[in-house]
Amino acid sequence: MENLEMADVGLNDRCLLPSCSSTSSGSLKTFKIQAFKKLLECAVERGDDETLDKLQTIFNSHGEQATVVLHKSCYCSYTSKEHVKKFVLKRKAESVSSDEPPTARIRRSQVKEFDFKKQCLFCAEPCEPVNPKHPDRWDRVVQCERKGIKGAPAFKQVVLQCCDDRIDAWNREVSMRCHGVHDLAAAEAQYHFRCYDNFRKIPSSDDSEQGLAVDDGAMKELVDEMYIHRRLCTWTSIELHEKYVSYGGELTRKQMFSKLAMHLGDNVVVLSIDGCASIIGFREFVGKILKVAKVDTEDEDAEDALARKILAESRDIPFTKTKYDLGNFTHAKTKEHTSATLLRFISKLVSTGEVTKASLSLSQSIQQHITNACNQTTLGLGVKLHHKFGSRYITDTLHEHGYIASYDEVRRFRKSAAKYVSENALMLHQMMGFTKSAGLVFGWYDNFDLMVSTPNGCRETHAMATCHGN
Repeated sequence: MENLEMADVGLNDRCLLPSCSSTSSGSLKTFKIQAFKKLLECAVERGDDETLDKLQTIFNSHGEQATVVLHKSCYCSYTSKEHVKKFVLKRKAESVSSDEPPTARIRRSQVKEFDFKKQCLFCAEPCEPVNPKHPDRWDRVVQCERKGIKGAPAFKQVVLQCCDDRIDAWNREVSMRCHGVHDLAAAEAQYHFRCYDNFRKIPSSDDSEQGLAVDDGAMKELVDEMYIHRRLCTWTSIELHEKYVSYGGELTRKQMFSKLAMHLGDNVVVLSIDGCASIIGFREFVGKILKVAKVDTEDEDAEDALARKILAESRDIPFTKTKYDLGNFTHAKTKEHTSATLLRFISKLVSTGEVTKASLSLSQSIQQHITNACNQTTLGLGVKLHHKFGSRYITDTLHEHGYIASYDEVRRFRKSAAKYVSENALMLHQMMGFTKSAGLVFGWYDNFDLMVSTPNGCRETHAMATCHGN
């Protein structure tokens, strides 16, 4: 338990706390400076202006030698964290019924010790000098100058004017710091240029744009409390909703959290985990405990749009597995049956934008996986390899790697081609110059190798053998 630095005093003295009753037991004690400061903090949290004024008067008169006479039980009850929390919640719940709930005045004693020479005037974080090894990481620091532009208002007046324009908790903190000194330049005050720039951006009063209803006082109180503790902690959606309800809010947890996140915008980070309540915290605090990396979502959105366009174009190309049209197996038809966006993209990667055999083949190989159907390149290359080598192993291997059609698809195509020739024999004969009565003509062409015994010692001869049938 903390050292209260207390001493016995006479019974005729009176307990300072207004909550003290005649039933309080025990003798009065004199509490010294450490306990005195604890009472000041609790009076501020409770919004107890009467006690705060009394303590402030004693402190102004005696300084670090200030003491106060209390019952030990009264002191423990008044400074108990649980009692303070319950008192604050009860006071705020009672004030919700009024149109303009009273708010506790923020006094100079409420502000913790602030070092103008080391801390930023706006964010209270340390102002670090430039690191020679990493000058690009420096958060630029500006000193408050005594002299400014001739005829221009003093920097303190400019800051206080911004405080008057703002209506959030941040303006109250900065205002108390400015009123704590007569001259910022004389106090050697300094600030981060980034913080000053953010402080001058006055929040819009149009609640419809911020997603916050004008008459939702509970939400405004919740936002003010979050700003006060923005550098100290994070919150779960359950914690925030409990506070919101205690302030008189009526929205559901999902509605409240959605509006809150919309209102705070880029100032906060929202962490969502499946099966757990969402966590929200201000970036300036979350960045200290987590490594937050900024992602350029514009590039991702452009990639997603390109992918959707290629998918749509590929799936719109007609193709049937039950029938093959040999008239489609031409270079022009192959280009026509390929996604134009995909072909342009691949051509830029492999052939500086020119449509070549390689870029067209790669595009159709990719398109085969999108549509789950073979096309001119994948099927034609499979037929060519099967005709050349007659190997099912080669066809299956290349098909597994996604380059050509399957072996079964090649076999189906060959059968379909043979059927097409037999069914369209007359048309083909006319194209070859034969008469209509010629019937189906078959032809075989191959090398004819013959081993012979000759007087000059040649034992082998090569010739081309042909055979035609009708």
